[in-house]
Amino acid sequence: MLGAGAIAKAALSHLIGLGAQVTLLNRTLTQAQRLANFYGGAVTSAALVELPERLQQADLVVCGTASRSPVLDRTVLQVALGARAARPVVVLDLAVPRDVEPSVRDLRGVRLIDLDDLARLCPIDAAERALGLTRVEEQAVHTASEIDAWLRLRAAAPAIVEFRSRGQQMRCDELRRVAPRLKDLSPAQMGAVEELTERIVNKLLHAPTVALRERASAHTAGRAIA
Repeated sequence: MLGAGAIAKAALSHLIGLGAQVTLLNRTLTQAQRLANFYGGAVTSAALVELPERLQQADLVVCGTASRSPVLDRTVLQVALGARAARPVVVLDLAVPRDVEPSVRDLRGVRLIDLDDLARLCPIDAAERALGLTRVEEQAVHTASEIDAWLRLRAAAPAIVEFRSRGQQMRCDELRRVAPRLKDLSPAQMGAVEELTERIVNKLLHAPTVALRERASAHTAGRAIA
């Protein structure tokens, strides 16, 4: 396996599921080692410079690097074929741009499969693909809108908390101010006064609190429509 990115992760999972022993080669050895360690003993790692030697043993070479130029050329593979005792090799090039020189296809004992070949071998209905893409885009927009709304409500939360806290503080201040006039009340009666004033304040604060939340949501919806 050449490369240690998303393509490599997908390919490794599939190959290991089939019982393959895989050698992972990458320009950055530490990145290859990190990914190989995730899969345990089924994957070993090596630097990409070891490719010529590794080609002498591999039955399948999966290419998925982010290189802008081919990493597997005709000369390197031709030399490796000479040490393989006529044993064939399959090269699967999944990279964009290509990791393998197209002329490799002409070498005897090499079966090169690239993305163009896969498109022919595994055709996908264009209408179905477009529909799937539309659904994904719609879901992405919906999810982004939900996240945006959640973030805006969360941003409004401190203002709502402060608003309600001030209302309760005003209630407590007023009770303390009139405390001398309530000193003859029994504990039960004083508790009733506490409960009554708290309920009144909560009811007074309910509508403004809802308005603050709706304003945040409406602002989010307006942005989504725009």
